[in-house]
Amino acid sequence: MKKLVMISGALLSASVIFVACLSSSKKDERTPAAAAAYNDPDLQKYLATDPFAKDGYDHNVDGTYTNRKFQFGTQLPEADAIKELAGREIWFKSAPNERLHSYYFPQSLNSPIAWYKILRGDRREQRFNSWGLINDPDCCTPGKDCGARGMKYQGRTPNMSDTYGWDYCVGDEALLNSLKDPKANKWEDPACDHPIVKAADTLDNQPRESRCELAFGNPTGAIGYRKFPNPRFNAARWAKIGGWQGYEKRMTESEIDSSIETPFRVGKACASCHAAFDPLNPPKNVNHPTWKNVKGETGNQYLNISAILGSGVKHDTIEYQMFVHSRPGVVDTSAVPNDFVNDGGTVNAIINFAKRPTFKDKVDRWVNVESCSPSETCQVIRYQNGGQKYWKRSTETREVMHILKGGEDSVGPDLAVQRVYANIGMCAEQCWTNHLTNTRELDPSIRGYGQTPFDIGQCRNQCASWRANEDRVGDILSYLLSRRPTDLKDVVFKAKPENLRETELESYLNTRYGGAPGSNLVQNGKNIFAKNCAQCHSSQNSNKNDMSAAENFEGIDFKVKDVLATGEELRLDWMGNDKSTRVDEVGTYKCRAAHSNHMKGHVWQDFTSENSRDRAPVLTNARSQKIGGGRGYYRNISLLNAWAHAPFMHNNAIGPEICGNEPDREFNPWRSTVEGTQVDPSTKYNCAMYFNPSVEARLKLYEASVDELLTPSAKRVKKVALTDQPIRFPLGLSLNFIAGAAPMYLEFPKGMPVNAITSLDIKSLATDLIAAVPYYEAWAKAPEDKKVAQRNLFDQFWWQRAGSQAAGIELGQTAMGTFETLRITNIADLNSKPKDWLETIKKDQNARLKIYLKYYSNCDAYYENLGHDFGTGLPQDDKKALKAFLATL
Repeated sequence: MKKLVMISGALLSASVIFVACLSSSKKDERTPAAAAAYNDPDLQKYLATDPFAKDGYDHNVDGTYTNRKFQFGTQLPEADAIKELAGREIWFKSAPNERLHSYYFPQSLNSPIAWYKILRGDRREQRFNSWGLINDPDCCTPGKDCGARGMKYQGRTPNMSDTYGWDYCVGDEALLNSLKDPKANKWEDPACDHPIVKAADTLDNQPRESRCELAFGNPTGAIGYRKFPNPRFNAARWAKIGGWQGYEKRMTESEIDSSIETPFRVGKACASCHAAFDPLNPPKNVNHPTWKNVKGETGNQYLNISAILGSGVKHDTIEYQMFVHSRPGVVDTSAVPNDFVNDGGTVNAIINFAKRPTFKDKVDRWVNVESCSPSETCQVIRYQNGGQKYWKRSTETREVMHILKGGEDSVGPDLAVQRVYANIGMCAEQCWTNHLTNTRELDPSIRGYGQTPFDIGQCRNQCASWRANEDRVGDILSYLLSRRPTDLKDVVFKAKPENLRETELESYLNTRYGGAPGSNLVQNGKNIFAKNCAQCHSSQNSNKNDMSAAENFEGIDFKVKDVLATGEELRLDWMGNDKSTRVDEVGTYKCRAAHSNHMKGHVWQDFTSENSRDRAPVLTNARSQKIGGGRGYYRNISLLNAWAHAPFMHNNAIGPEICGNEPDREFNPWRSTVEGTQVDPSTKYNCAMYFNPSVEARLKLYEASVDELLTPSAKRVKKVALTDQPIRFPLGLSLNFIAGAAPMYLEFPKGMPVNAITSLDIKSLATDLIAAVPYYEAWAKAPEDKKVAQRNLFDQFWWQRAGSQAAGIELGQTAMGTFETLRITNIADLNSKPKDWLETIKKDQNARLKIYLKYYSNCDAYYENLGHDFGTGLPQDDKKALKAFLATL
């Protein structure tokens, strides 16, 4: 049921501060209400019988935990357990973004997603190798597989026709019936009456938006991907065109045929990227995991998410070449809110966040308060049940985490969570897409030319899913803050008593890495780490004011335990201090550090502290001007469980290239380059290791990645992604301010560095060339005695763009060559000129490309695995010792 929302005061950005979530409840703090909610028969039945709840979490029905250590015989209070369990359900299942993937992607981004290609039931056995997706244990392949597991549809074994070719999953009978006869069979979203979420709602003394707005949907067959019945689906028309085969033919021949809609809309939950095989309990068969084999917070380093989202895109489009190149485990979260920077990043592992460093930052944001008045910039949300919430905007110094790769998302963990949901499409049409850049819009006066800030207050007012998620973000944080490490000792020596595992692991690694008899590589590695690495990768001295004390880690126990208020033991050291390091100091691929979406005036403006934006400029643009807005930094990340999370760096570029063992090229879009040589798509690919989540395979991947990390940059095999097809990119679709203007194109040849295109400021280049046409026209029509004066005016135009006279001359000569080649003599003449009048770029024939890239690139870094040369000069024995120690973290 929708709830009435009214606004008083300004409609500005807001969210609740949940810093209190960072400190758990007091020991044995139990209330009758929490106990009653926890012991509700429906909830207990769910915990005892549902495989997702029973097998997939470290919380047992008796209140104990399998992977968390509590002192004094304590257990987690019922209220905390309920919040964690509810947060986990939302993390894995909430996907109120199916409209974004169904409509915005194909219609506005020119990027339809081929969901059937990815999720078809007859390829369930290849899904991991093809895409890095993890099969949902609650689903089966229609036919024999479902029959063997006893899953029934209308009292019989389901077949492919029943499921429209997809997997058959728990809860699908009602959903499929609703598609076949929506009037007779109403489908209700499972979130509406979910026992865990309902229990958490009863413990909140403030009103909450309807649970239905969380939009759980049903499983698709791949964890984190949820399907919803499409209300526009017409079963008769679908059968008439021949189902998926006919639909895909129409998509190929007719571009995007919106007259036919598919049976399902597909949404993505947070678990779609963050859920991964448990390093401590990987499945024996990657295609047949149980919930015991899956953790929701590890981060899936095998997931080929860019290929999934680009699966329906033609390979010769700029969208495919720009975005479908990221390595497995890397997602460009700025692909939709595009900032014209090639800035993909790995999926963060969520471990021991209760010990993650915090910073006192100046934060301008809304907070939930008991009451406020309209004169205080107040927002009031009134719910239909009679309750209401007040939000007040204030600027204060707050304790916050620095979440993203560059330290962005630094106004509170609650808004960090909300922003992630928004970034994967929650409330996209109501709140997000109108703030984004349209790549093809070249008129600066038209909406879509640039970004505008996401308005949280407006979103809260107009989108029920935002309110539903925001009202329960505390539950989500409770779950995330409960996630614990997967230590190597606990899997290699799980049969040993816990107090002996550390010693056994040290002996094992000493032998594995060739330590001399009687030596201890791990202890030696600890000393090397303390001297060379801990200044960035330990949190224990973060709050020391004296610099010499802060940088002295001699004698520090990096594995010392702390005890939370609940009595739970937890590693004190987060193994990273999250402080900002200049990208020119660390030397790694700098484009992610040039990320601009959190700057003032940009889409995520209200999700970053003023301190983050006030950092001193580090980078310079293509015209040697300093780039402000706090860009140019990476945070010093945690090294917890590094053994399980290779390859390394923010783009997984340091370490072996990995791919799925999928021989069918159609279902394996992996591509990579080494030393500038593009792998031919028609030949076998040259990845070094196949996807393999076993303990031994993870260790080998870790070891090879450490070896490359400790190799000087100059000696590494350089990696650079290149386009594998020529691209023609139309630029003139929106040039309605020039009467009769012909379509314009940029044409890029095969073999260009992807970053050269992805980070090219196409809008500025196009608009500058357009603006220069009248100056060129005046020069071309001028008599000989006026030519020099007119040429000076033409050059002066480019001096202003380039920032200096010398640069202006170079750029002006380049533009003059472009116009001369195309023989443009007046604006009216554009209609009669070739369509590619702007520039036809040929790598071997047109030197102008390099000049345009020189002055219009937002990031000029091409090689992806350079930098972080710390420790590369160590002796080999020290490198082996350091590798041994890092494996124990």
